[in-house]
Amino acid sequence: MMGNKIPSKIAYSFNDVMLEPKYTNIASRLHTDLESRLSRNNMLPIPIMSTNMSTITELDMMVAMNKYGGIGALHRFMPIEEATDIVKEAYKQHLHPIMASIGIGDSEYERAIKLIHAGVDIILLDVAHAHSEMVFNQLYRLNQSHPFVDYIVGNIATYDSAKQLLDSGADGLRVGIGGGSRCTTRNVTGHGIPNLTALIDVVQARDEHLYINNDYVPIIIDGGIKTSGDIVKALYFGADVACLGGMLSGTEETPGEVINIDGNAFKKYYGMASKDAQDIHRNGIKKGTTAEGFSEPVVYRGSVGPILDDIVGGIRSGLTYSGA
Repeated sequence: MMGNKIPSKIAYSFNDVMLEPKYTNIASRLHTDLESRLSRNNMLPIPIMSTNMSTITELDMMVAMNKYGGIGALHRFMPIEEATDIVKEAYKQHLHPIMASIGIGDSEYERAIKLIHAGVDIILLDVAHAHSEMVFNQLYRLNQSHPFVDYIVGNIATYDSAKQLLDSGADGLRVGIGGGSRCTTRNVTGHGIPNLTALIDVVQARDEHLYINNDYVPIIIDGGIKTSGDIVKALYFGADVACLGGMLSGTEETPGEVINIDGNAFKKYYGMASKDAQDIHRNGIKKGTTAEGFSEPVVYRGSVGPILDDIVGGIRSGLTYSGA
């Protein structure tokens, strides 16, 4: 049997490229406009989302992100009663929009309904490989029953997956498979596309959809973002929002206690497909499967506020170099 040929296409990560400085008439980086579209019907003052990992986003991070103009995506690895309590508290504090995650299947559909009734504006349909019949079925079911809510779907990495999701009514797309700092999917499965190339391919599908349907659907880039400069590159190539995990890890607002290791302060940070995450949230790794992430403590860094200030300042500076 002959195998498939190696394609000639070259794929790129964010650290493979730099942007060429352009003429600018912007007098100050403070004059740049960072407002971005998160989903079909929701805008953000800054293009930053904290990821829906159990060591990154619960209520404290949601509040902090809202304060600075971004958004925190509540993770789905908790009992639904706890999740709806968090959403209700966020709603009482007038956070807007409120975003929470679900998976696939009947129980996760019911989870979505309860979250919507609690006050959620955006549901993140969060699956490691979202180019999947089960995902399309869940998206269709949700759009039929609760069309007034926006549904962001991820994660994907190809033109074809984006085109199918756009045709199926997704209100936002999240791009990136295997690029996260605590993710080992590419090593374990042999699958994945460097995130800049994945972004470019999804943007192509989105722009074609826009041209044909006059319907703009935002794109979130997830994974491989290590610096504010990477966010600038992602925006340049067509992303609307950057989803951050590692850059926000170890901060006061992340879930979990500060732990002492040899006299130094740390917090836990693990991938959601890691052994630690599966032991904590899924009663261990199912027989016949394996972990696709790892756990490693990160240095405690205090409040997330100064970190967000630095990131936003870097994005503003980057836009002035592009004359944007």
